[in-house]
Amino acid sequence: FLAVVREESTAMSERVQQLAQTASKNLKTRWPMEDMLAADLVAVVARRIHAIEGLQVSNAPVDPDLWLRVESFSLMQALTYLAERLTQEFAVRRFTVRLAAEGPHAQLDLVWQGTAMSTETVMAWELDPIRIGGESTPLTVRDVVDRHGGAFWFERNRARHEAWFRILLPLGGASARDARRASEVPALSPEDNRPTFYDFDLFKASDMARDLQDRRLDDLSYTVFDTETTGLDPSKGDEIIQIGATRIVNGRLLHHEGFEQLVDPQRTVPVASTKIHGITPDM
Repeated sequence: FLAVVREESTAMSERVQQLAQTASKNLKTRWPMEDMLAADLVAVVARRIHAIEGLQVSNAPVDPDLWLRVESFSLMQALTYLAERLTQEFAVRRFTVRLAAEGPHAQLDLVWQGTAMSTETVMAWELDPIRIGGESTPLTVRDVVDRHGGAFWFERNRARHEAWFRILLPLGGASARDARRASEVPALSPEDNRPTFYDFDLFKASDMARDLQDRRLDDLSYTVFDTETTGLDPSKGDEIIQIGATRIVNGRLLHHEGFEQLVDPQRTVPVASTKIHGITPDM
């Protein structure tokens, strides 16, 4: 009898979990992504957080011409949830909402003074269902961030005694077009002179370098590069035939911030190397 009860309980638990996942997926597919002024989003988020009793919220200045491609309600829920958890668990009472463009994206920050937290706590909050004022939703902060094709992480500035959650968001409207134009760098022709620069202090230790050495990789933002070559001996004429890179933020790959590019090696591609990387001369 106990075995039957145990089996039924397990089956029911799995069924409930499946229903929760289905509800979460259905919610995400109904989110309408629309162009919105960044200043309007900041104002909406600040008002919602301020509605939590006793919390003080200020808005950092926002570029009035900055547009985003977002679903404002889910973002408002995510940031309000984070503010409420900070209030409940760390007694934070003052916040600043700021937003600024950075390359092809915008950085939306929820800022507070003093309290820092562990990476484990941040990851747990990111994966917990969003709960505001006693009401919960099957969505998580990660669901909201993934829907926007962005990223989420925690940062702090010890000198200013300041910490913040950051959400990376896509630009919209004219802002997105301007960012694309800015990233379109004209290619150099073979006749162009290409100056050579040497950095003899490349490996000289600095205060910033020492600070980075003490931090975990999943606390940093960085870009990883990889290359394919015609062989393993550049001194004998082997050349790069492909280069790729991807950005990693908070230990997560940003697939929308990567590239792969074939390179003409100006020489033949050995069959032995093609067997390894799959790149043929006709490519």
